[in-house]
Amino acid sequence: MNTSLKKYSVRSYALIWFIPLFFVFTGIALADSPQPAKLSVVAAQLEVRQGPTDSSPELAQLNQDDTVEIVSQDSQSGWWLVRLPDGQLGWVSSNPTFTQAHPADSNIPSPHSTAITVTAKIRQPSNQRLYVAAANLNVRVGPGAAYAEFAQLTQGQIVTVIQSDPASGWWLVRLPDNRLGWVSNAPELTRWFEADQYAHLPINPTGTIIFQPHSGGPIYAVEAAALNEASPPQPRYLDTGMDPALSPDGTQLAYTTYQAVAGGAFPSEIGTLWIYNLKTSQKRALLGDLYEPKAPTWSPDGKEIILNYQRGGRQTEQKRCVSHNYDGAIPEQATDMSFNQKEMCFTLPPDLPWQLRKVNVETGQFQDLPSERYAFAPTWDPANPWRVVFFTPFNGLLQLDLNRSFYFPFLEMPAKMFRPVFSPDGRQVAVTFWLHDHWEIYTVDAANGALTRLTTGHPYNERTASSAAPAWSPDGQQLLFLTDRSGRWQPWIMDADGSNARPFLPVEITGNLQFAYNGVHEQLFSWR
Repeated sequence: MNTSLKKYSVRSYALIWFIPLFFVFTGIALADSPQPAKLSVVAAQLEVRQGPTDSSPELAQLNQDDTVEIVSQDSQSGWWLVRLPDGQLGWVSSNPTFTQAHPADSNIPSPHSTAITVTAKIRQPSNQRLYVAAANLNVRVGPGAAYAEFAQLTQGQIVTVIQSDPASGWWLVRLPDNRLGWVSNAPELTRWFEADQYAHLPINPTGTIIFQPHSGGPIYAVEAAALNEASPPQPRYLDTGMDPALSPDGTQLAYTTYQAVAGGAFPSEIGTLWIYNLKTSQKRALLGDLYEPKAPTWSPDGKEIILNYQRGGRQTEQKRCVSHNYDGAIPEQATDMSFNQKEMCFTLPPDLPWQLRKVNVETGQFQDLPSERYAFAPTWDPANPWRVVFFTPFNGLLQLDLNRSFYFPFLEMPAKMFRPVFSPDGRQVAVTFWLHDHWEIYTVDAANGALTRLTTGHPYNERTASSAAPAWSPDGQQLLFLTDRSGRWQPWIMDADGSNARPFLPVEITGNLQFAYNGVHEQLFSWR
């Protein structure tokens, strides 16, 4: 008999959402055999459907002599639930004029086979997910250790649950490559994971993690090693400020604060760059009298800091009039143009240039650096100390050569990439990207400019969700970030390729903090 599939076509329907609630199925009596029973097609053509009835939508089509694996049977209609070659499940008729069941070790049709017995009852389909807690988890072809292993999951992976076997308690899950398989329900191996539920994280246990709920809010610290425990510790409050950044050795924290100032040329906010010693809990003002300093970034050797600050310009709207014979250029941002016999008048909006400044951490001596008129969010390349990459609103990402005091484009990048941050090895730059109407996280290959999208706007619901403010783990294998995909802003963590995204802290902790992302190049996380 020819057991290969001659003509196989699958239509893009979601199978599991059509399985009725509490149908009774029959599994395969394979306690003594790791191989599943088989079903051969007798009819010239056989429809594979999404439910165990002729009226269910067609999913695929099989041809005479095709052979598929039997998963279970509906005891009411008698239809077989089978596994198609691509891993999908579908229903086929059990009418002997259409199909014939065979024992697990049989290659010859046997109409009198007794290898099929009632053993399972499938529960309601679910979109719930399982979190892999074990270092390694075997995926098997059936619900038990006697079945053959065909894949393996690793700690931290998250898979979707399709059904459970009440006899063994094992879970039928959908793997990342869309194949289906059974995994143990032992609590030390797997556990439930919801979209807004915390699961303690298998992370590099080195270093300290700094986070703050929103720009200008409280700054907290938590030890990375403690996050591998079942019950994470309460984060430790350090201070209140903006854009916290840990030194390369993880012992010092740089951040800025603002203080309202009345009167003067710029009656807004004057700020200070602070250094906080995590070992002694002492802080010192490194540099003051700066207007709105932000985004400190450390040199690879920890001896210098570069930040951006507001320098000069117009802080409020300004009305200006010029004579008709004025031969100068009218600023592009001019609005409310008006004319009379003597002059032409227009309004200029606020214009606040932002510049870069380098500060010596030990002495506080500083040097203003060459940059465009609007320079934000510098990040120091850990692999090439001569290079600092920063954001400009008109030209996107630029790079400053500190040795030559010269800046130029950082590869060929779109202009809407906010808050760049280098990976620990300097090979990647993570950015917050404004994509049409929301934020997403991308990485940029520092050598060739290749873009990789790590997040998606609507993984759990139909509305467009945002993800922003990424920060690398010390080993470069994970990224902390802020997202509102669960309905409100929360800190999450994901692998460096965007996989296994999940909440970073339990809701008992994050629920009391008002997380928010305002799109002002804020740095909310630092991990060293």
